Amino acid sequence: MKEHWREVVLIVFIIAVSIFLFSKNVKTLSESINITEICPSGCASTEHQWIEIYNKSSESIDLAGWKFWEGGVNHGLVISPSSTITSTILLPGAYAIIAQNDTVFFTDHPEVTSTVFDSSWTTLNKSGEEIGIKSGSGSDDFIEKFVYAGVYNYSLERVSAVDDSVDALSWKEHPDSSTPGRDNYWWNNVEGEIVENRIPRSVIRSVTSTVVGETVLFDASDSYDDESFIDRYVWMIEGVEYEGVEHEHIFSSTGTMVIFLTVYDTEHASSTVSRTIEVFPIIRNEFPDPVIVINEFLSDPISGEREWVELYNTEDRVVDLDGYLLYDGVGKIASVTGTIEGLGFRTIYLLSSKLNQSGDRVVFLNSVGDVIDAVSYGNWDDGEMADNVVAPKKGYSSARNSDGDDTDVDSADFSFTITPTPGLPNNITAESISVSPAPTPSVVYVQPIQSSGEVFSPNDIVVNEFVSSPSTGEDEFVELYNTTDRTIALDEWVLRDGSGARTVLVGTVLPRGFFVVNKPKGSLNNSGDLITLFDPSGQEIDRVVYGNWDEDMADVEAPVKGQAVARMNGIAQLYITTTITKGFENVISYDFTSDDTDNSSITIFSSVSSTTRTDSLVPVFSFDSLPIITEILPNPLGVDTQNEFIELFNPFEHDISLTGLSLDDGDGGSKPYSFPPDTVLRAHEYRAWYSKDTKISLANTTDQVRILDTQGEVFHMIEYSGVKENKSYVMAHDLWFWTSELTPHMENPNEPVADRAVRADEHKSTASAAVFTTVAQIRNFDVGTRVVFEGVVLVPPGVLSSQYLYVGGELGVGIQVYSYKKEFPELVIGDKVSVSGELTEVSGEMRIKIARAEDVSRVDTITSVPVLPHTLLAAEVGEMYEGGFVEIVGEIVGVKGSYVYLDDGTGEVKVYIRGGSGIDKKMFEEGVRARVSGILQETKSGYQLSPRDHTDVSIDIHGVKGEKIELEPLEQSSYSMRQMVRMIIGICVGLVVVLGIKLYGTSVISYVRTKFSRTSK
Repeated sequence: MKEHWREVVLIVFIIAVSIFLFSKNVKTLSESINITEICPSGCASTEHQWIEIYNKSSESIDLAGWKFWEGGVNHGLVISPSSTITSTILLPGAYAIIAQNDTVFFTDHPEVTSTVFDSSWTTLNKSGEEIGIKSGSGSDDFIEKFVYAGVYNYSLERVSAVDDSVDALSWKEHPDSSTPGRDNYWWNNVEGEIVENRIPRSVIRSVTSTVVGETVLFDASDSYDDESFIDRYVWMIEGVEYEGVEHEHIFSSTGTMVIFLTVYDTEHASSTVSRTIEVFPIIRNEFPDPVIVINEFLSDPISGEREWVELYNTEDRVVDLDGYLLYDGVGKIASVTGTIEGLGFRTIYLLSSKLNQSGDRVVFLNSVGDVIDAVSYGNWDDGEMADNVVAPKKGYSSARNSDGDDTDVDSADFSFTITPTPGLPNNITAESISVSPAPTPSVVYVQPIQSSGEVFSPNDIVVNEFVSSPSTGEDEFVELYNTTDRTIALDEWVLRDGSGARTVLVGTVLPRGFFVVNKPKGSLNNSGDLITLFDPSGQEIDRVVYGNWDEDMADVEAPVKGQAVARMNGIAQLYITTTITKGFENVISYDFTSDDTDNSSITIFSSVSSTTRTDSLVPVFSFDSLPIITEILPNPLGVDTQNEFIELFNPFEHDISLTGLSLDDGDGGSKPYSFPPDTVLRAHEYRAWYSKDTKISLANTTDQVRILDTQGEVFHMIEYSGVKENKSYVMAHDLWFWTSELTPHMENPNEPVADRAVRADEHKSTASAAVFTTVAQIRNFDVGTRVVFEGVVLVPPGVLSSQYLYVGGELGVGIQVYSYKKEFPELVIGDKVSVSGELTEVSGEMRIKIARAEDVSRVDTITSVPVLPHTLLAAEVGEMYEGGFVEIVGEIVGVKGSYVYLDDGTGEVKVYIRGGSGIDKKMFEEGVRARVSGILQETKSGYQLSPRDHTDVSIDIHGVKGEKIELEPLEQSSYSMRQMVRMIIGICVGLVVVLGIKLYGTSVISYVRTKFSRTSK
């Protein structure tokens, strides 16, 4: 029995050692997929419930065959037919929704563009129950399983994607709603601190349809991040990944293609968006006798004019052109709408320069993508260059020799002419012939007419109001407004619509006066159009794009019948209004329904006194009457992200509309808070807006509070400093002071209760005197201190980020210099500079915030100095060298996505390989020695080393591939700590096994023999 006990102990020991040695090789999907939000009963009723899952890894995960586990049942997941993304593959950083009823879910949340799976369950209990997510149907397929906490009214959110799901503190109820398919509220609103980084936003700009064989440009440059910086752009097109802010692609097959874009910021947060592209077949010359032909085009206009393409209808019937398209040799250049009369013309003016001057291709397609007509000109190679039309000179057009005639030989059908005739029969006039222009209708002018010498500027006169869909018995009109203080003669000015129809104006307009064009030539499309105003020289003075004329460029939606589009006289923003004021100052109003009033509309704002309008238009909210800031609480008791507030006051006798206005803190701070369209501040009303709603985070040192107008310009600002806990900064009797008597929504206290009071009119830029210091001494000062110092440029702007550079001192010290506006002088590595700015902190890293490019200036005495890295041990990584240019030599012990881990024997250092750095990530292999230089940055997850480019990395690949890069021999201390630990464990295990065999080997062998002999018998 004693021998058996020894044998059992030996076997258990061997099993335990095996588990210890090999368990680290087991990797589960639970490291990648998490449940991040739950909407059970309380949050939503039955059929309206859902959960959210999130891929926090850097790899795509296929969710085909996965299950949602609830009530002991595996619930299947089926892609909803209404889902924007129809693939079961969940991209890195992407969300997916598992809905109890997908149809009901999209009714509740039409804004969700993440993958949505339809599932089915009885109900998710409000008080909490055990749920899970599984990669299959088996009991061993759980990715995550836990009991969620109860909720009261809103969704239950995971506070962080890395928190343990079984920990009750990892979950928190949303304060007032839910966030399906996007970052959880608490990810950016952690109690006790403000997490600066927010999820970036992916934006794709591209055509929505193309043809096989044509090049399509996908552009991600409009993607943005409110508080961090976009670092990588990853495209997924036809199952292949591409990187870059732009990508050109040629589709080889037809059908509906779904394009995915994932953007990553420098804090490694990401977001994914998709775009659907319809790819049509391209048909060449299959319409020998087309109904509609490309009749004339202008590819190289004179200054002030635009490119255009003229179509001609060869049949004697009206043709509806809605859905038709114009392409050039690269992609779509215009959508065609409206109708074209029988044997008539239709001119499409391009909103920006699209046609190449030296040569290009113009293609006209119908609504299903069939090519109706195509013309190649100049040096464009379409496989039949001998047939190309001659590229016209500047200001000349290419026109058919006879309107509508098409022999399929473009070079014979077209000639260039010095007399462009958009919308009229072609006039082929040779360059060498001098002719007097024939009389033309008043809707066009052939050559720009020079004025008497008066020079006009854009927006001297603006399109101030127009009606494109008038009520029965009324006419279309366009109202112009003179924004200047002088009378302007409008003789020979031209108003043009999107079809090219031109109305030549006659008359004058007084200073700040109105000029109405009744029934302008052509017809303003109800669904959308372009209105352009030109002065007599042909210079564009103003333009308005509305509706579906060009959705990417539209200034305003198309008004419905009986409505107008108007602006507050001279202000850029356009609004739809139910109050038409032809020839008078505009009033912006909208229809509403109320139980206690007979009014049919409410005026949002007007520059007209309320006494000049009928009593049915009340109240008036004037832009001449603006609110003021009267109280600020930046450091309340409890949670700052909930209880900070900004109070506004209306000092006037009438109500004020806050439509179009925003609240903001200082530059580089929080995202501005835009007031909802129906927000009204009543006469003499005080009202406070809290940070839980505005998401504005006020600094507890010094900051600004600002009101921005409709153009984002500051019209009121208060700057504060000397913050005290739970004291608000208030204004009373034109004095500002700190007080412990908090009065949100109420009149402020009359007497200062602090030592210092500031007159309200003294609030300008009240920055304290700057301290002269060195890079090495900067971190000895408090956040908010203004400093001036000199240093050497380690990384110029545009390398690690367009919003910051790094400046260094001696012995590897350095600091980030940040500009919210990305305004810097031209700098190179080694420039000696002087910097003046405010000491701030983000994600633990200290930085200097500058206000303008002039805050960084070169020191004249030295143009450039050598910049060499400071050699550092991993154990020395810390705040002392934060922001400095340093070098680490060690062994690569891990490679994961964009991160490489170096171990020099004293510890590990994480190296971040930035996309676009030119560094080949494939050269990093575990067990290989490397020398890496770069900037030491601090992030929320710790320190990382960021190389600037490929010259900052040297690899000793021992002849494995490529040419060997020599490194200095590593000292013994630089051997991997992991290798040493593994070696020691191996030796210990080996000794234990040897001793075990020596002590118990005979007994084990005897026991095995006995068992074997019994079995044999």
